[in-house]
Amino acid sequence: MKVLLINPPFEAFLNNPQAYFPLGLTYLAAALKRFGDEVVVYDCDYDYGEIDHAPDDIETINHYDDYYKGVYNYNHPVWQKIRKNIREINPDIVGIISYATKVPATKYLTYWLEKQNIPVYIGGPHETTWGTGVGISVKGEGEVQFAKILHPEANIDFNPLELIPDRQSIYKVEKYRPNDLGIVMGERGCPFNCHFCQTRAIWGTGVRRRPIDHIIKEIKLVNQDFGTQQFYLCDDTFTCNLDRVREFVEKLPRDFEWVCLTRPSTINQELLNILKNSSCIRVKLGIETGSPKMLKLIGKGETVEIFKKAAQLFKEFEVDWTAYLMLALPQETEEDWQ
Repeated sequence: MKVLLINPPFEAFLNNPQAYFPLGLTYLAAALKRFGDEVVVYDCDYDYGEIDHAPDDIETINHYDDYYKGVYNYNHPVWQKIRKNIREINPDIVGIISYATKVPATKYLTYWLEKQNIPVYIGGPHETTWGTGVGISVKGEGEVQFAKILHPEANIDFNPLELIPDRQSIYKVEKYRPNDLGIVMGERGCPFNCHFCQTRAIWGTGVRRRPIDHIIKEIKLVNQDFGTQQFYLCDDTFTCNLDRVREFVEKLPRDFEWVCLTRPSTINQELLNILKNSSCIRVKLGIETGSPKMLKLIGKGETVEIFKKAAQLFKEFEVDWTAYLMLALPQETEEDWQ
């Protein structure tokens, strides 16, 4: 059976090249290949080296009208290219990952594919939490579920965390920039419960961790296959467990650079001393907002004082960091933005 897994377009309409690749779909590919399926992972937002200039965030924001004009114009060059590529791949079944920003594209792709008599399954964060209203719904963690749907006769029982994402299944993977293949997930779930986050809806209330040796095995394999030198640990809170961070740093080859995502409340001197003496080049912090009112409303469980302390520690240890912020939250005012 030939299965096509699609990440629908959004950035493509903004002429904004997407870094990285749809990690979740490559986990699905690894699962389905266990049962003999031929799988292609198609990221409609990747530029395949066709875009010379990547716009900055301000440029992107100023061109959101291009998205609205493009996504509903089914003769747009982006749609023409996507339809052409799908025809060439010629799948028997299609799975689409859904995000809130990509619902219009998800719906159009589903309607178009169904007209070609191709069954379409919809999964991912938006399908799990809200639903798109199209296709055949697959909610929550998908590897075991989707394998059971496509192979009802098989005895399917495996741990998804034992899989290594199948990057070889990515459409035109040879045209990917090597470091765009470096996203790695070491654990599923988060011990915290911010109101805006879909993590618990997808992964459940616990945290399940891959052994560090298994993560290092994946990193070395990706370097061997694609020449990747920089890796992004996309766990929700990678630095929650100091012993785990320390083991990762000790076992990761020093010539591999890495980036991680975490919460400000996990930042302390002991952690930064470990990071400073490793090949970590950046830490991404989920700050979300600097408004005490909004921090309470979104259930962040942190304060502006915690953010300031973390920023000061990063400065003292000279470790680079960036922040994730959200604007226009429900009940937020312009005064809150300040």
